[in-house]
Amino acid sequence: MKKIVNLYKRYEEIVNYVIAGGLTTFVSLFTYYLCVFTFLDPNNPIKLQIANIISWICCVTFAYFINRSFVFKSKSKNKLNEAIKFYLSRLSTLFIDMLCMFLLVTVFSVNDKISKILVQFIILILNYVFSKFIVFSQKENKKTKIIFTAYDLNIGGIETALINMLKNFDYEKYEVTLFLEKREGIFLNEIPKDVKIINYNICDSKNVIYRKIRNRLKLIFHTVFKFKRYDCGVCYASHRFVGNRLIPHISKKNVIWIHGNYFYDSESFDVFFKNFNILRYENIVFVSNSLKDKFLKYYNMNDKNLYVLNNIVDYKRMNELSKEEKIKKNKLTLLNVGRHTEEEKNLSMLFNAIKKLLDESYDFELLLIGDGKDHEYYKKLSKKLNIDNVVKFLGKKKNPFVYYKIADAVLLTSKQEGNPVVFLESKVFNVPIITTDVSDAKIDIHNKYGLVSNNNLKSYYNTLKSFLDNGFVIKEKFDAKKYNSEIMSKIYKLLDKR
Repeated sequence: MKKIVNLYKRYEEIVNYVIAGGLTTFVSLFTYYLCVFTFLDPNNPIKLQIANIISWICCVTFAYFINRSFVFKSKSKNKLNEAIKFYLSRLSTLFIDMLCMFLLVTVFSVNDKISKILVQFIILILNYVFSKFIVFSQKENKKTKIIFTAYDLNIGGIETALINMLKNFDYEKYEVTLFLEKREGIFLNEIPKDVKIINYNICDSKNVIYRKIRNRLKLIFHTVFKFKRYDCGVCYASHRFVGNRLIPHISKKNVIWIHGNYFYDSESFDVFFKNFNILRYENIVFVSNSLKDKFLKYYNMNDKNLYVLNNIVDYKRMNELSKEEKIKKNKLTLLNVGRHTEEEKNLSMLFNAIKKLLDESYDFELLLIGDGKDHEYYKKLSKKLNIDNVVKFLGKKKNPFVYYKIADAVLLTSKQEGNPVVFLESKVFNVPIITTDVSDAKIDIHNKYGLVSNNNLKSYYNTLKSFLDNGFVIKEKFDAKKYNSEIMSKIYKLLDKR
């Protein structure tokens, strides 16, 4: 069943056209047969053509509306011009229909019922060609073709940011395609219906030689058959090999999005740029000023084609989901949301800070939402530190927003971040953030939406203790609508840049 659905999505326009054509053909045949079986003699050449004309008049208007809305999903505002082109194209196929019927029935004496069916197949194909390339092509208002590449749509900061951006796109102006190495993940159902999906279906075979050959052949296939097809290509997951290699070849203009701090020193910087050929991209987007500054620290270049674009936030959906469930709150609640990976998220430092505060008789609970390769390690560590009665592991949650509603503060102890999703989520729910100095925390968070500590245990412990003693009041409510509008304007400006 899943394969059938995927095939339908891949060939949706053609399948829809066949359905619409079948319905239109039924209308045409029904009216034609109604005429010839009741009051018109098909053996009479004039009456035969009258039956044809009546059949055409009855079905062509039906065909216009179903093709406009169901098949080609036209967004053209010039409906009159579009309708005129449609009727003229159908008028031309009517004459072809009449000519064929005349030749088959009158000249060659083929049965008129059989002839009508044969002719309708020819007309069906001609009508598709005229509709697609003349009537609904909308050349006067041609959309800009954009393609984004990503690995999959499982839970994660990059995936969340991508989905939120796609939900805010102007699909009357842009034709958007999403290229996924794997068509899977909890966010699949949230992709806007206007987005076309290409499933690369990367091979994960344990046979290394077979896997590499198959994936390389796929890459060559997509490169050749999609060469310079798109006006702009965006490698949204910069560290993924397939999308990284593909975008420069299949788009006239290319952009790469840098989400994380993949370069910690000059050596890791060189490795990152060598492996992923970042400098082959015409435009580089960073999700924070700190990432851009680090890039310029290691690579001295003109920043004309370097951009800082923060992530979009789906505040409407977040607010709706936060009302789905009421979570009971027992005491002051601290919240951490993210992957459980020590080298990035540094939760051991958080646990040790919590341990010290509990030893000083502070009373609170810590809720952890997320999973990862160090999940079990963190569980063992919480028991070892004897804080497991306070630390609650909730696992992955597609809807973490019900917990933001009861949180008194959101905690982040990362060693490095691009533009943390939790920053935006906390702002939307007006919850203070206690974070280490990552991303643009000093610019966006400190003394505005929370407190910022240095990235060491002593500093984080003191900052969290200060919050527990004095609290923190957010003085200016975050305007998510205005924020999104400003970011999308910058994105459009970049994509439209010539």
